[in-house]
Amino acid sequence: MIEKMFGKLLQKRKTKPFSAWQIELTTRYPLLCKMCIRSESSEWQFQDMPLEDFKKTLPYLKDVETVVLEGWGESLLHKDLSECVRLVKNEGSQVGFVTSGMGLTKNRVSELVEAGIDFVGFSIAGTTPETHDAIRVNSHLPEVLDAIRLFQEEQKRRGLLRPKIHLIFLMVKDNVHEVSSVPSFVKEVGIEEVVGNVQKVGQTFSIGVFWNGR
Repeated sequence: MIEKMFGKLLQKRKTKPFSAWQIELTTRYPLLCKMCIRSESSEWQFQDMPLEDFKKTLPYLKDVETVVLEGWGESLLHKDLSECVRLVKNEGSQVGFVTSGMGLTKNRVSELVEAGIDFVGFSIAGTTPETHDAIRVNSHLPEVLDAIRLFQEEQKRRGLLRPKIHLIFLMVKDNVHEVSSVPSFVKEVGIEEVVGNVQKVGQTFSIGVFWNGR
């Protein structure tokens, strides 16, 4: 699923042996999402990958088209995220991550764009604050939209088409009634691509929903 998702978003012909690698920089996360596996485990370890350990992957990235710097954790919490982006770009791979957008600032956006970030996915769980906020506990939909605008404003200021911004709609039984409103919602936000995942507590079912508004 991850190869199909980012392959479509970036629309780049495969020329390397590996389409995508996913590297988790941190297992820390500021939200308490209802469907998260961490709610089912008392043994979850919260830690970051040291930059020196991340650098050990660099010699292999020449064979990778796209590097996705995310996992169960929030990549923005890693203090060296921008440096990791820069290092990946130096190896010739495209790079990005998926985020809740929580804590994103104008300065952080500028750093990421300067480092060469290619794509950013913003994860939402509803097209209304009531639904999104109830599922992604500690997240607030208006703040996610503000984070998206920070990137859009930085792109406009620099005259860039990158990073490519998309939404990931996390579908659970509590928000399926809002799926039909996703196209109009993303049009208002100014985003053209949406990827949908079906989830339940402790598990993720990738169903490959991809919507392009163009």
